[in-house]
Amino acid sequence: MRISNFKIYWRFLIPWVFIGFIGGLGLFLPEISDLDFRLQFLFIGIVVLTLRYFLLVRYFKRASLFILLGLIWTVLGVYGGDLLESLISIFLVNIEQGNSPPNLFGLSLGYFLSLGIAEWLVLRMEFEKAYLWILAVILGLVISGLYEFTFFSFVGMVLISAAYFGASPLAFLLFLFSPSVVSATITGLFLGYILNNPKDNQQSNSSTLETI
Repeated sequence: MRISNFKIYWRFLIPWVFIGFIGGLGLFLPEISDLDFRLQFLFIGIVVLTLRYFLLVRYFKRASLFILLGLIWTVLGVYGGDLLESLISIFLVNIEQGNSPPNLFGLSLGYFLSLGIAEWLVLRMEFEKAYLWILAVILGLVISGLYEFTFFSFVGMVLISAAYFGASPLAFLLFLFSPSVVSATITGLFLGYILNNPKDNQQSNSSTLETI
């Protein structure tokens, strides 16, 4: 990251994190609606990916392919749930038989890591530091996961309880500090750095954060 141009990252980071906020807000839709949760998750996924496309298309030519991979993985994540539930059922049977418990975090890590690798293959076509995206995905998942099951869980219980007693503005804070926002902040910092380091043969064809 070029420290002298650090402020320029806000032009990219703030919209990226805001999109993460929208995604986090959408995760609570199944709690307030009787609609099919798969359709809701797919809908919010499409909204998030569409917003990301309009943000990323300014910075590199293959943004559409980058977003397409995200869409494919979103569909797999939403409608592959039945397969995942079957695998978990098998794991639970193994637990009853005294075997090892299911490694749900490992499954999540494998899902997001495979997406990160696929997206890295796109980024590396245009950017020098594309390999950092894989690290960003891992850190985003691990840190936001730890955050969700520690601080966010306790704060969430307090804010949701406050909402039931009419303090809805307090509940809104829950979405401002959701794990999705934490993850978006981490990945946004890394992606902003990557986008500002195009390959030499892409300099004339791609707009970096500095030139927009």
